[in-house]
Amino acid sequence: GQFSLSTDCQACHNGLVEPNGEDASIGVQWRASVMANSSNDPYWRASVRRETLDHPNAIAAIEDQCATCHMPMSPLTGRGNPQPGTVFQLLPDALGRNADPGFMFARDGVSCTVCHQIENRELGEPATFSGGFHIPAPAATQVRRIFGPFEINRGNRTVMTSATGFTPEESEHIRDARLCASCHTLYTHAFDENGNEVSEFPEQMPFLEWLHSDYADAQSCQECHMPEVSDETPISSVLGIPRNGTRKHVFRGGNTLMLSMLGQFSAELNTQASSAEFSTSKRHSRRQLQENAAELSVETQIVNGSVVEAAITVNNYAGHKLPTAFPSRRVWLEVQLTDQGGTSLFHSGKLKRGAIEQNDNDMDANRFEPHYEVITDDSQVQIYEAILGDTGKAVTTGLTKTVLYLKDNRILPGGFDKTTASGEIAVHGMAIDDPSFDDGADTIIYRMTVPPSAEHQTYRLRVKLWYQPIGYRWAENLRGFDAREPRDFTRMYRAMDPRSTATVLTETSLEITGERSGEITGERSGTDTDSDSGGRE
Repeated sequence: GQFSLSTDCQACHNGLVEPNGEDASIGVQWRASVMANSSNDPYWRASVRRETLDHPNAIAAIEDQCATCHMPMSPLTGRGNPQPGTVFQLLPDALGRNADPGFMFARDGVSCTVCHQIENRELGEPATFSGGFHIPAPAATQVRRIFGPFEINRGNRTVMTSATGFTPEESEHIRDARLCASCHTLYTHAFDENGNEVSEFPEQMPFLEWLHSDYADAQSCQECHMPEVSDETPISSVLGIPRNGTRKHVFRGGNTLMLSMLGQFSAELNTQASSAEFSTSKRHSRRQLQENAAELSVETQIVNGSVVEAAITVNNYAGHKLPTAFPSRRVWLEVQLTDQGGTSLFHSGKLKRGAIEQNDNDMDANRFEPHYEVITDDSQVQIYEAILGDTGKAVTTGLTKTVLYLKDNRILPGGFDKTTASGEIAVHGMAIDDPSFDDGADTIIYRMTVPPSAEHQTYRLRVKLWYQPIGYRWAENLRGFDAREPRDFTRMYRAMDPRSTATVLTETSLEITGERSGEITGERSGTDTDSDSGGRE
């Protein structure tokens, strides 16, 4: 009685078309999103299993924490039910079946009657973080209210109430970033060997990052991740009234790898959406990444006739750190210098089979690349990432072991002052003291030695900014866990086209010409992808 499945909502909120002919069906868009598949996500399932194997005496607490936002509708995690949430008893068997009464609600992920029932109470405050949003239990009220951004006329209200048992109500809080903050401000807990909680850790903080930036006064989460429909469009196929300001439910984000995996294994994962629908969703997210995330600028010169120097600036246009949220995500620079014959003289950050060549962490789970201000050797790679540490300050990818950040140089959003940021969103590591790492950008100097040659030289400098939602080490570390979920994810991950593991956010190619001690000119060329690096997704 507290929730309804998305299929109930799709009966009236599908079959919608924009004036330009594009499908505007809310249910079709949503069911191919990561939100809809929060419990189908094979990486999430594998990660939860890994955490319980790491801490067998804290299984109940770990599953409850993870189910709260990934399986919020199952009866065991309903706000009116005092029982703790569970994960594995609600997952499907090999044939996609489960007799548990909560299975279908768990399978529905972050569904319609979750977000649209959240009350405008304490939103944006610590009490509602980590999935602490307020949805009243059925016994607490005579009317089950469901919120939307539009005024509701009497006829529409009557039809929806009689058909679903929910009474629609207009409320602007459904457009507010504080609503998203409930699950996207997440504190995790570390446990000792006896299952006792030893520490709380700010695992993902995109809302607080946004709040500390200039974007808090300019754009909400919904404005970026739920783009507005182009013209007046109904939100219902039954008595629908054309509305201005309708937002698409594509939830475009950064996890294109998971959308690819869900599409490729849609039958095995028993998803509602088809492979074609996941492809459409992936295109939306990739376009968001490549058009709205970042931009590169490059200035070059030749120093002492033997060094090509490039000052590369990465500008962050996201409303939070780049990357943000789950710490498996990373962004890095690939920089290659070739001579006029095409011979490679310098190559840092090359991607090969999901790993970054010469990256300390990809080669050795106990090491990681520091933040650089100057790079002089192509064994050094500038990676913008979060590196987690356990109680012994050793590198880990286990959230229930994590107590601190060993490194966090994820690029700051515009207006973000690192000197006044709270501990939850602070910069960690060598980027703290880097004066060029601040307020929406980072500038790094590459000094690339070139051999002596003729008086006039021509070089080609190629720069790519890559993004990877599941870093190589985060995937690789799951291989050692002997359980169905890590095995399933590892098998699926290895079956994926390597090009789907990462996306080029932006790139530029410069031709550098001039006398060896003279002025250098740089000219931007068109997109140029490197097949050995996986190319653009």
